[in-house]
Amino acid sequence: MIYAFSISLIVFNVLISLLKIKNKKIQLFFKSIILFFMWILYWGNYTSADYDNYKWLYKSLATSSEWIIGNQPGFAIFMKIGSILNLDYNQFLLVVSFISFWLIIFTVEKYSHESNIVYVFYFISPFILDVVQVKHFLSMSIIIYSLKYLEKRNLKNDIKFVIMIFLAMSIHYVALFFLPLVLLNKIKPEQIKLIVLSLFIALSIFVITGVFKDVVYLLFNPQKMDRYFLINPSFGVLFVYIVQSFIIFSIILLKKFLNQKKISNNFINLVYKINIYSFLLFPLYFINVAFIRGFRILMIPNYIFISYSLNLMNNRNRIIIIFFSFLFILFLLFFFSLGSSFKNSLIPIFENNLIFDLL
Repeated sequence: MIYAFSISLIVFNVLISLLKIKNKKIQLFFKSIILFFMWILYWGNYTSADYDNYKWLYKSLATSSEWIIGNQPGFAIFMKIGSILNLDYNQFLLVVSFISFWLIIFTVEKYSHESNIVYVFYFISPFILDVVQVKHFLSMSIIIYSLKYLEKRNLKNDIKFVIMIFLAMSIHYVALFFLPLVLLNKIKPEQIKLIVLSLFIALSIFVITGVFKDVVYLLFNPQKMDRYFLINPSFGVLFVYIVQSFIIFSIILLKKFLNQKKISNNFINLVYKINIYSFLLFPLYFINVAFIRGFRILMIPNYIFISYSLNLMNNRNRIIIIFFSFLFILFLLFFFSLGSSFKNSLIPIFENNLIFDLL
């Protein structure tokens, strides 16, 4: 029944976009349901892959006088505050996920002309992974929200962006990858390509020679970093290269379409630049495909980019883009979310839920 309900939500929200239904009440009704459903899936779950580890950390902080356990103090402080408020772990998830979803919804509604399709795409992928990786989800929501400060280029907004990125970095190190955006955003797209190419070559050399590893071990806890550097690359790296390349080049083609229409938008231009910048992740995949988390954060902004472009297309092109985007994102569901098998990822999230158990 839960699976049928999920599929129904996907179908109705896709139809709203396909049929260009402009009725705001209908749009709001169906996107509210899918967002509420995702929220329940998030905080009500009690058997996702990392659930026990997070719950153990939460209980450890609750019974300890320490405020910080580990090397990412922001998340530990959030947990400590939750324990002081006498919240159990799932209640803590309820609060944290509400904040995270609010940050995401604010950004989507601000920049997307068709938010229903954005939420559907995100629900299909990579939402399932975000349910498992709580720190990543909270950090991602802060990063996505902070992008608004890069729209207008001034010192005040730059400072706000840096503060937000450091906050996100205190929760998950992945946020560090986005810190240079405060500088790249001031550079023209044509110049960014040359800069990224130069940095790509330099970073590749550093990775191959081991210099990158030495620098990372110097800046961060070596024991924490071992899990990234002690795993040999697999054939999965090739698929990551193909998937990310396909997404980036799709964004490039959509940007050309917008240029032909003589449409310019600061947020869309920013997302385009970040996609070009994300090529710098490629050398890191040779170390560990876990660095794909950096690109996963870009998925929601990319969905916003797609939805923005859809609004300017004729019906034929619009249907084609939605159809193939849907198929590709469905593929991502299996590629990113189900790599650890159906049993360990998707099924526990949909079938083991505090709210569903009451029904």
